[in-house]
Amino acid sequence: MPDFLLLILLVVAIFVGWLLGRKHKNTPHNLPSGSTIPTSYYRSLNLIISDSDSDEAVDSFIEAFEVTSTTLPTHLSMGDLLRNRGDVDGAIRIHQNLLARPSLMKREQDEAHLALAKDYAQAGLLDRAESLLGDMIDKQSELSTTALNQLVSIYQEQRDWQLAIDTGLKLTPRRLLRSKQTQATPLAVAMGHYCCELAEQKIAENEWRKVRALLKQALEFDRNSVRASLIWGRLDINAGRYSQAIKILASIENQEPLFMNEAISMIAHCYQQLDDVNGFIVYAETLLQRRPLTSVLIELVWAIQSRDGEEQAEKLLVHAMMERPTLHGLVQLVDLHQSHASDSELPNLALLKGLLDSLLANKPLYRCRECGFSGQQLHWLCPSCKGWGVVAPVIGVEGQ
Repeated sequence: MPDFLLLILLVVAIFVGWLLGRKHKNTPHNLPSGSTIPTSYYRSLNLIISDSDSDEAVDSFIEAFEVTSTTLPTHLSMGDLLRNRGDVDGAIRIHQNLLARPSLMKREQDEAHLALAKDYAQAGLLDRAESLLGDMIDKQSELSTTALNQLVSIYQEQRDWQLAIDTGLKLTPRRLLRSKQTQATPLAVAMGHYCCELAEQKIAENEWRKVRALLKQALEFDRNSVRASLIWGRLDINAGRYSQAIKILASIENQEPLFMNEAISMIAHCYQQLDDVNGFIVYAETLLQRRPLTSVLIELVWAIQSRDGEEQAEKLLVHAMMERPTLHGLVQLVDLHQSHASDSELPNLALLKGLLDSLLANKPLYRCRECGFSGQQLHWLCPSCKGWGVVAPVIGVEGQ
């Protein structure tokens, strides 16, 4: 158990003990005569802290004192603590014990229901958690908003994207979710990704009309949905609509500039299909002035090479690396130089290329802005903090 959680638990235990001690003075029948706090209460804490038999610890805790409005927060905290430690069964027993007490007020029962729903969800009993939360919502509980948020998380876990969208719409009015005057809320961003998940499914089923409707909906929820724009761009490319693809992919610069890293190769392909290398060079040079990204630079170098030859391409890359060196740019420079290097230079260039490749081999290409998770694959949902749209390309010498 983390030391911080232990400290919180002990402080709460002492505080509750003090409260019970005060109550004992006025209502001595709540606790045995001559005793402020039952010994079993301390015994349960000791068992949990020492990570001993969980069943015995829960039994001792439940036996320690009755469930009242005063002790309810401690019961809830103890259950949450057990759940966070991975002892979901113990958490379920404590929270079920609360619900077996008819003396609890309506809001207190709802708090216990929410806690039990979390237990079920962590245990993988998603249908039970969904049923509990749905019942709270149907009865218009004071905690319905919290229940709806938990329900969205459950549908996300189940990958039931449509139900997640429908539930999300109950949390926030559609007009606010789709407002162009404010930045998208985390819920709106998530719902945009839910639409994209559904769109990916419909692509596999060749339901193109539904795909476009879902992408449009995603951009209504979150006008900065890079994912929706990338999918839409690929659709236009596959359909041979290269000019339209360029337009939608170029708009990513206004959504999230770093993600031009993901779009630039597709834009270059579109210009090639339109037999307009000059057009791409003009576009890439202009873009590079605004967004000095290595991926854009490399695509520009390849275009210059195809039009003007290796010498001009190498001059451009050398100048760019002197101004803003990156490992990926240096690798490209070595590749270019190898094509016309002398026999005596080739071994040294091969050694340099090997060193650069080794440096890049384990360097992350993407990093989460919220928790710092990093890797070489783009995740729309961060595997660590579970945030949507928080992973972005790495910038700097080792990145873009």
